[in-house]
Amino acid sequence: MTGAEANNRIWLGTGATGVRWSLIGAILLGAGAGAAYYVGAVKITFALGMTAVMIVAVCWPVVPTLATFLLAGAGGSFAGHWIAPGVTLPVFELLLAAAALGSVVWLLRAWDDRSRVGTLLALLWLPAAVYALALVVFLNQRDFIAGAREAILLGYPLLIALPLALVSPMKLRRFVDDHAWKLVAIVAAAAVVTGIVFYAIGNTIQTSTGQLRTLGGDYMAPAGAAVLVAAWLAVYRKRYVVAIGLAALGIGALLMINHRSAYLGLILALIAFAATGPLPSMIRARPKTAMRVAAVLAVTVAVVLAATPLGRDGVARLGALFDSNDVNYSFREQAMKRALSKDDAGEVILGKGVGLQPTYLDVPLAFDMAGALANPLRLEPHNSWVTIYQRAGVIGLILILVPLGYVVWKMIRARRDELVALLLSFLVFMGTLATFNVVLENSFVGVWFWLPLFVGAVLALDRGSASPATTP
Repeated sequence: MTGAEANNRIWLGTGATGVRWSLIGAILLGAGAGAAYYVGAVKITFALGMTAVMIVAVCWPVVPTLATFLLAGAGGSFAGHWIAPGVTLPVFELLLAAAALGSVVWLLRAWDDRSRVGTLLALLWLPAAVYALALVVFLNQRDFIAGAREAILLGYPLLIALPLALVSPMKLRRFVDDHAWKLVAIVAAAAVVTGIVFYAIGNTIQTSTGQLRTLGGDYMAPAGAAVLVAAWLAVYRKRYVVAIGLAALGIGALLMINHRSAYLGLILALIAFAATGPLPSMIRARPKTAMRVAAVLAVTVAVVLAATPLGRDGVARLGALFDSNDVNYSFREQAMKRALSKDDAGEVILGKGVGLQPTYLDVPLAFDMAGALANPLRLEPHNSWVTIYQRAGVIGLILILVPLGYVVWKMIRARRDELVALLLSFLVFMGTLATFNVVLENSFVGVWFWLPLFVGAVLALDRGSASPATTP
């Protein structure tokens, strides 16, 4: 069997191995149902659900990772509670772990037929995952659950990269080219519908500077992705109607979220999109067309921002970017100082360790912004890079930033590839969010950073799958 055939087989999960593991999964499903009889309905449902997930993960390892990506985008942190109400377990982490376990099973059986580019990505982040385990064992200040919950910040990349070791780059390219925009559209539409429902029932809050917010920051990633994918569809696929609809969903969701970092990130990402891929040469070839398109977009955005309440609130929120009186800034300054302070050289190198916060807060955060910021248990500095340094020190930063820098450099070198250019611009957006928010520390936003990054890295590293650059 050739490598390509093996990768197709792994992707589809067909053959004797898939059947055999399906039978094993069915036996486990029956055993789980019998055992769950003694523990209650909620746990029965969860046990059956996770058993089914393991069956899928062994037969189709990519599916749980993709499911986490979509569910997290559509529902944010709340999606885990919708999936398993009443079960105090990290559902998304279990899905990612199931996908990684299924991937390891396949790799052990078909190592010679793996995707070498995908395997390289997994190996690049293996040291970070090993260091995460060491932090839980040797520098854990609370119980195992609290330590693992914080250390997994260094383990997410490995969990998310492993399934890509089973997918041929050519098949991955076709999937992204044909279906990624559809998945983003579904998730963005779910976010907009959620925001409309929240607005209708009055489930809204005021930001720290007094503007309206109807959606939480969990939805920033799919909202930004919708706008960037819309630009890609318009420029490289000439699908203008679909692009306008997708852009409307993304901009609508961003205005409902009303996050300054999301606005800043989108501006930087659009600049990156315009500067990469074949677009610059296309603009030079047709400058008048480019100017007309830019003028129409500018007028449309100006009307939306000036003529709608959400638009005006968005402008006001962005205008408060440098408001020194914002209570949010004073909180983040204090949290940043706590995170950066170290008692000795050992903490600088190794970090303060994990288990710095309780797993479940004894005092729930107040619903109003001022109460939330005043809560002494809210310790996160809202900067993922600083959080890595706080927990894992210089070693942790090196283990994350060195592989990340290598992958980003490879993507930059392959920026003439239109799909790589799209994913690179989205990485600019997510990197901005990670600098001003809690992103890499969790799965429901972090998976939107890591999975597109790894897909872009596979496409950039495997130039044999590259599509020819779009010509004017």
